[in-house]
This record gives sequence, C-alpha cells and structure tokens, in this order.
Amino acid sequence: MSVVGLGAEILFQSEFGLPDPPLFALIGVVIYGLLANVCFTGGWILELIVRKAWPQEADRFATLSLSLGVIFSVLLTLAPAIVVGAGGFYKLLKHLR
Repeated sequence: MSVVGLGAEILFQSEFGLPDPPLFALIGVVIYGLLANVCFTGGWILELIVRKAWPQEADRFATLSLSLGVIFSVLLTLAPAIVVGAGGFYKLLKHLR
C-alpha cells in the first residue's frame, strides 16, 4: 500500500490510498481488529458447539475450522493492499492512456 501511495504522490501529485478524512483510517483499524478476532475466535467457539452436538465429527471439524480461520485471517490482512493496489494499477493505466 505504501508503494501505491508513494507512486501516486510522485506520478499524479495525489494522495491516492490515504483516507480522507484520516478518521476513516482509525475506523478501518477497529473494523479490521473486530473481523480478525471473529476469524480467530469463531473457530474454537464453533468447535465447542460441534463437540457437544456431534462428538464423532469434532476432531475433523477442529482441523477444518483452524485451517479456514487462518485462511480468512490472511485474506482479511491482505485485502486492503489488494484493493488499493488494484485501484492504483487501474489509475496508472488510465493515466497512461
């Protein structure tokens, strides 16, 4: 994200990728923290429920929920960089035309 922001500053003299107003950045950090906690804690909470309801499936579900929790957390962490990077790439292509 820093590379896109720096490139936008140098090439376009704009602050692309920086939130306006900066309070949006704080809101984004809080939302990220909440969603990351849902990804990490949702798995073990669901595992406890599955362990009570279907004990024979609990071990398989534990492995699956851990894997999905890690995958969703990684995707959640990479999502802002992917979105800003794609937007920056689009703006660069539009500028070059």
